Amino acid sequence: MERLTDNIEYGRPDTISLSDKGFQCVDMHFHTKYSDTFTRISLLLKRCQKMKTGIAITDHNAVGGSIEAISRKTGTMVLPGIEVSSSEGPHCLLYFNKASDLEEYYDKYIKENKRKNPYLAIYLGVHSILDAADDYNCLKIAAHPFSYSEIGLMNAIDMNYLENEVISRFDGFEAINGSHFKQANLKSSKFIEDNDMVFTAGTDGHSMFNLADSITYGLADTAEDFLEMVRKKKNNVVGRSTNIYQRFLPYGQIATNFIPYLAPTMKIKFNAYVTKPISYHYGPMIESMMYDAYKYKDKTLNKVKKTVKEIFR
Repeated sequence: MERLTDNIEYGRPDTISLSDKGFQCVDMHFHTKYSDTFTRISLLLKRCQKMKTGIAITDHNAVGGSIEAISRKTGTMVLPGIEVSSSEGPHCLLYFNKASDLEEYYDKYIKENKRKNPYLAIYLGVHSILDAADDYNCLKIAAHPFSYSEIGLMNAIDMNYLENEVISRFDGFEAINGSHFKQANLKSSKFIEDNDMVFTAGTDGHSMFNLADSITYGLADTAEDFLEMVRKKKNNVVGRSTNIYQRFLPYGQIATNFIPYLAPTMKIKFNAYVTKPISYHYGPMIESMMYDAYKYKDKTLNKVKKTVKEIFR
């Protein structure tokens, strides 16, 4: 184990040992067949029971998996959650005290704002997503904030997609995300420590091979108690980046689910990696050039006419 801060450790968690000591473990970032993988809820819950861990099913722009898991009442702690993909890029992890609040939030704000590929960026931006969540008892966490692309909040800020002040809109950051590289997790953990932030961990798993490779744990008897413990920063986290095989194994499943949405996916990705960067980085310069061209069009036109006359004199 490598201790990064007093409450954040980098390494493989032993959920069975922690559970036997009285701690409640929860993998706070996991995906199922309700979004972009094939993991079935029944099998996932059985695996959770075997590993003595709770789960937050945070499907992309979907809540069916979380609601199904809660309704099964297996005794496994299930945190009502969702991972919302914003129009600017960053992913927002939202955890609700009540499943009914999660369902209402989804029905009112997410359902009608999905694009043709329902798993990718919706039409709402980060501020709109968080504004809507403010109406509920909801824990708002920036997922994989130091991700290499625009899906990480800090990278989106560096790319000028969002202002730096947006950080304060979140309750905290994901300290360790199992599906991202160690360097990104180290940056996140240091940022959390330097800014005394709320912190969580989860595998971001798309396969049961990944379950509980990164967890949040502490003393709590109910889902509400667990979220309150996290809010008060009385929790601990331990986790690691999954190995290359585990990280890329689920991508075949993810790609299969994306086939029906190939055209809209390409459009969304083109906008994210081509149109948006050009607009944000070169838009002001192009706008200024167009303004100058319009402002001095008569003067410029007269110069062109004068030059032409001199050439053909």
